Amino acid sequence: MPPAATLNLELTDVRDFDLNDTAFVEILPAGGSTATFRSTRHVQRKLILQGLPASSLTLYRLTVIPERYRPRSVFISLAPDRIAEMHLAFPVNPSQVRGINAPDYENLPYALRRIVAKSFYSALGPKLKACLLNIAAKAGATMLDDGTTCLDHLCNLREIRQDRLIASASPALVEEVGCSRLFQPASPLLHKPPDGYQRASSYKTKDRFGNLQLTFFRNKTGGADWLADIDIDEASGLEHFFEVIRNSVRGPTNPYDVREVLIAAQGLDPGYGFCFDEPSPRRSGRNIG
Repeated sequence: MPPAATLNLELTDVRDFDLNDTAFVEILPAGGSTATFRSTRHVQRKLILQGLPASSLTLYRLTVIPERYRPRSVFISLAPDRIAEMHLAFPVNPSQVRGINAPDYENLPYALRRIVAKSFYSALGPKLKACLLNIAAKAGATMLDDGTTCLDHLCNLREIRQDRLIASASPALVEEVGCSRLFQPASPLLHKPPDGYQRASSYKTKDRFGNLQLTFFRNKTGGADWLADIDIDEASGLEHFFEVIRNSVRGPTNPYDVREVLIAAQGLDPGYGFCFDEPSPRRSGRNIG
């Protein structure tokens, strides 16, 4: 028999749960165009590919394209009569998400329940609820020098979109964020102040990926009336952590992408899962090498 290699793949989501998806798998020699292996099959978690042609230690490009998750493409080395192992975690493809499994209102952190009514929370659509939970997780984990968190200083929710929220904030939050070593100054110019308010300052955490930005607006009449425009920037986090293949056309930040970056980059889980359509029927694959 000609020399052959084996590749043991472990495919999961960012929480390390089984992928449980139908995926197209392709292995190409680096710089080549003729596939060593190509198939589409249902993968629960482990995928063992045997009999891969390998006459010497060779670099290959492995591409995995699931139905529910973003594609990934990585380089691997295969050698004859050797077993290579690789674990790949896949961020969700937001276009495949049909809803979220969110915590019940009673199980939310008290600091979040304090600013959001149960009826309002229950009425939120999936993306708005995901945005709220993302920001609550990050703001609730961002400690200030006075021993409180950013979330503790929010008073009531004024507005929410899929990529940000605006809430009344205590004057202490403005002071604490401005003095905190976790934050650095940021440009407030992309954040339009609500009617009756003016831009005051803007700061973002120093996280490389998934940073929290707070832009403060002060009532034009002065006093202690402050608003905070809060968002999380996933920036290039998906590309960095997952080597994903992503369309260059971007719209507003998708909260489902933010969730994946928070979990992968910072170990912060906003506490909700995704709902999908049923996967395609199981299909077997074949080695074409």
